[in-house]
Amino acid sequence: MDFIIGFNRDQLIMMGFESCLGIDSWARKIAYFRKENTKVFKMAFRHFVRLLKDWDLIEGETIAIDSFKIRAQNALKNNFNQKKIDRHIDYIDNKILEYQSQPDTGDTDLDIQGIQNKIVCQKTKKEKYRNIINVGYNVQAGCDAKHKLFVNNDTGTVNDTHALSPMALDAKELLGVESMRTLTDKGYTTAKHLEICTKNGITPYSSPKVHSSQRNGLYPMVDFKYDRTKDTYTCPDGQILATNGTVYDKAGQKVKHYKNRQACKVCLVRHLFTVRPIVP
Repeated sequence: MDFIIGFNRDQLIMMGFESCLGIDSWARKIAYFRKENTKVFKMAFRHFVRLLKDWDLIEGETIAIDSFKIRAQNALKNNFNQKKIDRHIDYIDNKILEYQSQPDTGDTDLDIQGIQNKIVCQKTKKEKYRNIINVGYNVQAGCDAKHKLFVNNDTGTVNDTHALSPMALDAKELLGVESMRTLTDKGYTTAKHLEICTKNGITPYSSPKVHSSQRNGLYPMVDFKYDRTKDTYTCPDGQILATNGTVYDKAGQKVKHYKNRQACKVCLVRHLFTVRPIVP
């Protein structure tokens, strides 16, 4: 039985199964089978979710959406942990110190430009190690509230900011419901996707994002009161901020500017509103 040393139980079972079918053993056979049948696996999962809906195990009224990471497998030389990264950075720092100390030896035959090029090369390598991230996949998943069963998922590079409406619309179509609610954390709070959900019969409940002004001592946006009838804002100092109605494009978002130049010029608490200087 020495031939089985080094294999776990699942591997032995798979090897026996392949042997019965006359299939040559191949360590990566299962991995390639999954890769080549991705669409079929997804269709089977979605069919199973519909069965759970028919059996009333999935309600489809409230779906919680969140993301998590799963580890990927890759070559050991491309896989870095913090200890390995620190070791590489220490090596590079020592090489840079070695190159920098060479001009101080008094050797006139040194190629100063060549040394500088080597230092730049080492600093470039160091920056590469600083930007290394964990090897894995980001998985978006929707979970039904009734029995906490998974409804749908998406694996890829899509981050939380752009995942709300695609995940919610996919779950709504899959479950065949007219309306539903979604629960998400602040990472999914994006005006564009909240609007898409609302227009398609989905009521999103998403935690509000912390505005940057709350971290720098300025008044937060919630302290500015909006008057829908007059289309004006009242600032915390009691001044009315009006708009000329022009809509501007700011990083792909449609925005309007509200201001009161005369009041802002003489405002005694202007430093609590903005860090920008007064424009003459």
